[in-house]
Amino acid sequence: MEKYISFVLVSISCLVFAQEAVVIQDIKVIGHQEGSNLVDLVPSVTKLEGKELQKKRKTSLGDTLSDEAGVTSTQFGPSASRPVIRGLDGARIRVLENSLGTLDASTQSVDHAIPVDILTLDSIEVVRGPMSLIYGSSAVGGVVNLVTNRVHDKFESGLHSSALIQSESVNSGLSSGAVLDYGADGWMYHLDASSRNLKNQSIPDDARSDEKQAAEPLSAGVEEMNETLKNSFNRQDSVAGGVSKIFSKGSVGVSYNLFNTTYGTVAEEEVTIEMDQKRFELHSDYSLEGGTFNKVRLKAAKSSYEHKEL
Repeated sequence: MEKYISFVLVSISCLVFAQEAVVIQDIKVIGHQEGSNLVDLVPSVTKLEGKELQKKRKTSLGDTLSDEAGVTSTQFGPSASRPVIRGLDGARIRVLENSLGTLDASTQSVDHAIPVDILTLDSIEVVRGPMSLIYGSSAVGGVVNLVTNRVHDKFESGLHSSALIQSESVNSGLSSGAVLDYGADGWMYHLDASSRNLKNQSIPDDARSDEKQAAEPLSAGVEEMNETLKNSFNRQDSVAGGVSKIFSKGSVGVSYNLFNTTYGTVAEEEVTIEMDQKRFELHSDYSLEGGTFNKVRLKAAKSSYEHKEL
């Protein structure tokens, strides 16, 4: 009986001790919001404009965006490289001009360039991740929107102009572009033009790696490309104009662009591509007072596109 009583007392004391052990004081945690997370560090939407865009302008759209987070290039020569977003390319990356399709054949083959003049673009918007699906199911990989300022929705009085001259030693190339805007009496007028003349690129060694040469030797009598990347030239001309009328509650405007380029395909030394596009755009918007909707906006584009492989 005494042993039983002592066992009970010991058990009770253990329980009391255990109960006292789990009792802890209140801990106050003071959180500090830095305002930065993964979404902020690598945003789903990136916009290139101003001086940043000027420093990154290259011949192709893919090379221009190749330094952006999550974006690389197909690297199919200096003229036809398209952007690759998070490992997806081709038709899975939708390229737009002023939120409208570029209306070309650039997704059909890697050697087909996008008929857009990089020199006179006002800005470039890159959309990654699920947000790109608002542009349609074909944009599952992402969206690249090329913004021009040919149709104005805001009035700016007077004359505004800019010019760009770019030289490249790697191909003895010279590129130039100019933009002119004029506003008076509620009307906005726009004119831009550009020209590009690039020769074959210089390279420090053979165009094909040692592994490629061993795996696929050339036919007898055919030499490896060395010091010069043959058929990498590019010649391009573009001219565009636009006119817009600005109202108190909206605007309406049209633009017309003539684009021509001739370039070589680096994969085939004997093939040259000549591409022409004539593009017409209509933009209009009207602000509503009250009600469910704030604004009505209309955008339309028509393209005449011709692609020749010579």
